[in-house]
Amino acid sequence: MNVNEAIRARKSIRSYKAEPVETVKLNAILEAIRSAPSAKNLQPFHVKIITSKELTARLPEVCHGQKFVAEAPVILCFYGDQSQAYPGMGEKFNSLEVDVAIAVDHATLQAVELGLGTCWIGAFSEDSVKSLLNIRDPNRVISLLTIGYPAKIGESRPRKTMEEIFEYLS
Repeated sequence: MNVNEAIRARKSIRSYKAEPVETVKLNAILEAIRSAPSAKNLQPFHVKIITSKELTARLPEVCHGQKFVAEAPVILCFYGDQSQAYPGMGEKFNSLEVDVAIAVDHATLQAVELGLGTCWIGAFSEDSVKSLLNIRDPNRVISLLTIGYPAKIGESRPRKTMEEIFEYLS
């Protein structure tokens, strides 16, 4: 599978088989995350790897009732200290969220190549996630990512046209 195929095949998966993710596949995803670029190469984030059934069973309550989160055999929690990120993004904000977004995207594409599905979770109570996963201030939780074998494939959703998105300046 090439990158273009992975991009087109990636869907948000909200139903997982009760099948564990092999260590070699999980490690490939973690390596894709580790290899992701970040502003000034500061790599300002950390990732908690959640495979505990006890913890995964409790995550839907802190993810606004998204029950499918508990089905995933692996959940990654991306977090970091904003003071460790590059502060000069557009002269207005730091790079933590962008750096995490790039790493999550690397993870989702690697997962697709390996026959796994993912869903990027942005709906959660940050304070509750921090408490459940023992994440201390000043760290911020940026995203969660479910990973597992899809029980059913997500549907393709419509995309804007090229003209609606791009503007050439020549």
